[in-house]
Amino acid sequence: MGMRRRTFLREMLAAGALPALGADNPRIARVGLVTDTHVKKTMESCATVRAALELFKTLGAEMVVNCGDIADQHFPEGYRCYRRTVNEVYPDAAARPKEVFVYAFHDVFNYKPESGWNVARDAEPAFADVHAFLEAPNTHTCDFVWRRLPFAVFPQSTGMKGFLSWEDYEKTVARLCAEHPGKPVFVLEHVPAAGTTFHSRHWGSDASRRALNKFPQVVQLSGHVHGSLASERQIWQGEFTAVNIGCLNTWGGFAPGSTPPRQAKENYGVLVMDVYRDRLVFSRYDVRDRSQPGAPWVVPLPFAAQAAPFRPSVHAQRCPKAAFAAGAAAAVSPAGKGYAISFSEAREGGDAFMYRLEAQRKAADGAWQTFSRDDIFGDFCEASGSALKLANTPCRSPPSCRSRSLGHSH
Repeated sequence: MGMRRRTFLREMLAAGALPALGADNPRIARVGLVTDTHVKKTMESCATVRAALELFKTLGAEMVVNCGDIADQHFPEGYRCYRRTVNEVYPDAAARPKEVFVYAFHDVFNYKPESGWNVARDAEPAFADVHAFLEAPNTHTCDFVWRRLPFAVFPQSTGMKGFLSWEDYEKTVARLCAEHPGKPVFVLEHVPAAGTTFHSRHWGSDASRRALNKFPQVVQLSGHVHGSLASERQIWQGEFTAVNIGCLNTWGGFAPGSTPPRQAKENYGVLVMDVYRDRLVFSRYDVRDRSQPGAPWVVPLPFAAQAAPFRPSVHAQRCPKAAFAAGAAAAVSPAGKGYAISFSEAREGGDAFMYRLEAQRKAADGAWQTFSRDDIFGDFCEASGSALKLANTPCRSPPSCRSRSLGHSH
């Protein structure tokens, strides 16, 4: 699961990238980062939000950012519960950290259930209501300077009619970079730039990637893909720096196919970002027990592409591919109308991030055809077996069917 904290920091120090902290290099800011909270209509659904806020309060966070999909759908009661949760954790308004919210599509869904879901029609009025219900300090599109650090906030609806165009998005980022040379420019949005952090190739934005490629100062902070902070692929450096905050709700498989129920896990990950003159430090936390699932990500400043510690070539060396042990085999047994497949975990070289299981049948021409598939996420830290039931499929005769299990490293 990557390097231990002591090893990673020692190597960074040896490379000369991290001069010692001290009175001449004080911390500029501490920011708590959450995303995809997906609260429902009750205070109980805000339990993980409360745990995150209590962690941030203990750690002395001076700003808290929620990168979108605040509620699972447009739930006025949910936003009021979110605000009540904030106020209960921070009863003294004067001592409350600065709050920033990113507005995303789940906060639009079901805005007008009587006339169907229509994001293009409903985004603008829905976001206005979210702003009011949350008592949020920021509107959906804005930029500001806080502690001499520039921030830009963009909604998921950027580029749609009635919202900022992608040309003006780029102009905003360009202006902030020009006004703050040598400083990181924090771009807060829900969807990651395409081809950067985990699963952004499929779920990311090509438009933001094209724009941000021009600005090496940028540090994009995003959500959307429901990744696990135990994965080192949540941070990326190429033309700029991208960090995906993960998820404070659930993360699940990508293609459940005909296999019920869809595989999914609860997620309790948040980030704490410390800003110094010469570095950013992203510490990962599980809000249940405040444990850290991996070493902090230390990003030297100013950005230098050729020396960036999280560029893909370095990532590949730091995170070896997982593999099954020699002789490992899957076991198949009847289960109702289908079959259960059990297999050992792939832990040779590194922890497996995902297991893809496919059930195939042999066609008349002898070719194998996939008819059922599921993606199961690894447990990272838990050494337990996995089983998957392939139900409601036409597969009846084991000699003419087979299954494949493919391990994927994080």
